Amino acid sequence: MLQLGQLIREMDYIHPGNKHVTTGSNSLGIYSVAETTVREFASKMCRMTEGFGSNGVTVMGSPEAKVTTVALGVGCHIPTFEALGEGTDLLIMVYDRADQQLTRIPLVEEGANLIVTEHSIAEIPAMSEMCIYLEKQFPQLEVCFYNHEPRSYVYSAQSPELSWN
Repeated sequence: MLQLGQLIREMDYIHPGNKHVTTGSNSLGIYSVAETTVREFASKMCRMTEGFGSNGVTVMGSPEAKVTTVALGVGCHIPTFEALGEGTDLLIMVYDRADQQLTRIPLVEEGANLIVTEHSIAEIPAMSEMCIYLEKQFPQLEVCFYNHEPRSYVYSAQSPELSWN
């Protein structure tokens, strides 16, 4: 969906509040991307995910920082300190898993650049593709992808208009 570059490394998910809790293997990926900035990557991400109920993302860190590697998890499996420790330039995480006090602030204090988005962005593309897969595998079933995600809007304190529109 985000057309990331080459997969560099896959990692197990480590719960940010309890480093002893892990789930399925290889649910976090670190990708090599064409050099860009955090701001440019966030803008591209907004355009690519616009149809999934989101008009924006939250950027924490340095918008002008150079990005050549991006960490991304499956669903709510967000990249945290383990991905930062691998030298990743940008971590993409979903809001409901990226706790402000335990995750976002400590990561930014360690120099991380973050893009935080709504949870649906991590799930809608996969669920839509799953419906296509199920229709092909089980043609006798009627499969319906239901998406009623309310649209969210991002307003900027610097501008009364919607950001990145």
